[in-house]
Amino acid sequence: MTLGILVTRTVVNAEQAHDTVHENNEGIEQFMSEEDKIFFEKMNKVYNHFTLSDDGQLSLNISSSELVTEFAFTQPEAQRVLETVSSYNQELKSFKESGTVTRPRLHVEDWKIYLTNEDVKMYLSAAIQAGAPAVIAAVTSLGSVVPGIGSIIAAFTSVVSAGNIIYVATQALANGQGMVMGVDWNGSFPNPVVDTWG
Repeated sequence: MTLGILVTRTVVNAEQAHDTVHENNEGIEQFMSEEDKIFFEKMNKVYNHFTLSDDGQLSLNISSSELVTEFAFTQPEAQRVLETVSSYNQELKSFKESGTVTRPRLHVEDWKIYLTNEDVKMYLSAAIQAGAPAVIAAVTSLGSVVPGIGSIIAAFTSVVSAGNIIYVATQALANGQGMVMGVDWNGSFPNPVVDTWG
C-alpha cells in the first residue's frame, strides 16, 4: 500500500520520497512543481513572522498587502499563505473538538526538541493537512510557545526540508509515537535530527 503526503497542494508518493530523501540525501522538493518551489522560496523569507498561541493557533503577524509589497508575493500567493494559516487553524479546531489533543508536554534536551504523540497531534497534524508551508511555519513558531528554543529551531529549519518533517510526523501520528527534531553538531556544522521515539 502506498501512503501519499500532501505537500503544498501536491501529492507525493511517500515511498518514492523516502527513497530519495533518505538514500540519496536529497529533498522532497524535487517532486514539487516550479510554482511550488518559487512559493517555498518566498515562504522562507516570512517564516519568522508566524507565531503559535498557547492553544496552538497559528497566526501571521504581517498583512496580505505586506506579503505583496515587502516580500514580492503575488496576490494569489499571498492568498495562499492566508488560506494555509486558516486551514491549519481549522484542522486544529477539528482535532480539539474530537478530544484527541491534550496539553503539550514537549521538552528540550541537547539541541533537540522532543514532542509526545499528543504534541505531534497538536502542533503538526493540522499543519500536515494544510501543507508544507504550514509545517515549517508551525515548527518555526514553536519558539513562541517554548521560550529559549529559537536557536534550536533556527539551526534545525536551516538544514531540513519540510518533506522530512512531514514524513517523520506522519509516521509518528500513524504509529502513536512521539517525534524528535533538532540538530547534532559536527564542529560548527549542524546535522539534522528528525525521528520518531516511543
